[in-house]
Amino acid sequence: MPWLIASRQAVFGYIVNDLKAALPQLVKEASEAPNVSLVSWEDVVTGRVEEDEAFVEAMRETGFAVTGVARYSPADRGALAEGASAARSTVAAELEPWRVRLEMESFYVERAVGDQWGGRDEIYFTAASGVGDGVGETFTSEEFGAVKEGQTRWFDSGKKTFLNQMCSGGTAVTSIRVWEADQSNAAWYDKLQLVHLRADP
Repeated sequence: MPWLIASRQAVFGYIVNDLKAALPQLVKEASEAPNVSLVSWEDVVTGRVEEDEAFVEAMRETGFAVTGVARYSPADRGALAEGASAARSTVAAELEPWRVRLEMESFYVERAVGDQWGGRDEIYFTAASGVGDGVGETFTSEEFGAVKEGQTRWFDSGKKTFLNQMCSGGTAVTSIRVWEADQSNAAWYDKLQLVHLRADP
């Protein structure tokens, strides 16, 4: 939790107006974090996206990372970074509805972890996404067995799309996680699937 919020004494509470006042500073701090990367829409479309080593290292140290795609002009991004809510509303209103389609392509095994028996990794991926207006989508990949360090593994062509929805605003959010299959017993995995079904629109 940001210090700007955590440092506030509980006796004073914390309301929406407090968050609005703190938002410019929170946005600034978040955008400058080493495990946060903001790429342009144009770079994504043309394939000019490659995370730098500092970002990857920060992701390794913190255990997670955030990559954002900005569908705004540089001037608009500057206004948004300063927490200009009026500019944010104007830019979002000007965006036509657009389809967001995200696919898993491949992954490279940077390091082996080893399962609870000290042998091989059997892993799978899950994703949960939202595009606003209560529209969400969940995904569970196939299981990849005997994953070893230095390998590149590819997702099945028939099961790699983890978000395919129309977005009516300027924001789409998705979270991707990787799991060790051997540590997910049948009952646990069934519950995961049930949660996903309940989350689907």
